[in-house]
Amino acid sequence: MKEYKDDLATIYIDVDDTITPDMGNSFFPKAIESIIKLSKKANIIIWSKGGLNYTKEIINKANLVDYIAFCMPKPDLIIDDLSFSDFSYSKMINRGMWDLDIDKLEGNWVNDRINVEKI
Repeated sequence: MKEYKDDLATIYIDVDDTITPDMGNSFFPKAIESIIKLSKKANIIIWSKGGLNYTKEIINKANLVDYIAFCMPKPDLIIDDLSFSDFSYSKMINRGMWDLDIDKLEGNWVNDRINVEKI
């Protein structure tokens, strides 16, 4: 696994229907390519409702171990003083997620995080 670095942004990426359409029997080529590119600019965390072991199995099958900082299950409960809509620094992309031009991601990645609105 890749070392997590505090000075980089952190990107959480789901497994099912984001990286693989069929529980790791095949992979979306654009997803694999994008994860490798993103890992040069950010910490990549892979998560899934399938659990920790499932996420590890998927990144091994996809040969992504060297690009991923951490694997985890999706949370069942999040406790925070802010609602998700108050996380102004976080963005969620779920439509056309791998159509992003990753080379055009702008910003400081620490203070500005990812400027996805200009992509």
